[in-house]
Amino acid sequence: MRCCLYLVLVCVAALFPSGLCQDSCRVSDGKPGEKGSPGWDGLPGPKGEKGEPYLLGGIGKVGGLKGDQGSKGEPGEIGMKGYAGHEGPKGPPGLPGQKGSNSGSSGIPQDKQAAFSVTRTKEDPPTNDRPLGFDTSLVNINADFSLDAGKFNCKIPGVYYFVFHAMSSQNICVRLRSDQLADSLNFCDYNSRRNKQALSGGTVLQLSAGQKVWLEPFKGHHDKTSAAKSKDRFFVFSGFLISPTA
Repeated sequence: MRCCLYLVLVCVAALFPSGLCQDSCRVSDGKPGEKGSPGWDGLPGPKGEKGEPYLLGGIGKVGGLKGDQGSKGEPGEIGMKGYAGHEGPKGPPGLPGQKGSNSGSSGIPQDKQAAFSVTRTKEDPPTNDRPLGFDTSLVNINADFSLDAGKFNCKIPGVYYFVFHAMSSQNICVRLRSDQLADSLNFCDYNSRRNKQALSGGTVLQLSAGQKVWLEPFKGHHDKTSAAKSKDRFFVFSGFLISPTA
């Protein structure tokens, strides 16, 4: 049966040449088939090259424009106080400090102070035109005043104040002398009633180191008996540094 059908098809094909069937033998297009299901995802492609950075304004800064500053936030709550730590071990004692100067209650070091106050109460008469000696020292810081010589020796250059007081029942003449003075400062008081009287005098001097200051009794022009020979007399001589100089 299959053989007979095949022979028939061959015969028909032989009777109709291929050129004759191009137009008359065309059949109509078939309908599109149903949409197939989507295929599997493909493999990922290779990573691309890194791009060039963006230059802001051509000055080499990378990135976009700077944003506006935000508003200040509210302060946070105060945290709880932490626990106190344990006391550490006691450290070694430090090195002893330098010994401070003896400044006393004035706050000025003793080697920068200068002051004296001396008296003469002995009855032997002093010698005129010679430094007046003293026998009692009330104040004599750093031993700047020599009682026997009767002179103050300046050790700290500066401005000093000197003052003396003398008491006698006769005439009194005393001069204040110093290496710093070209002439002495003379003070006299004449007593006609022979009552006890006082004589005072003082001055301010700027002294250099090594200069001296002292008192000298002398006989005045109207003095016939000389105060230096009087046994009824008393002398006080004082001085102190006002301001040291550099």
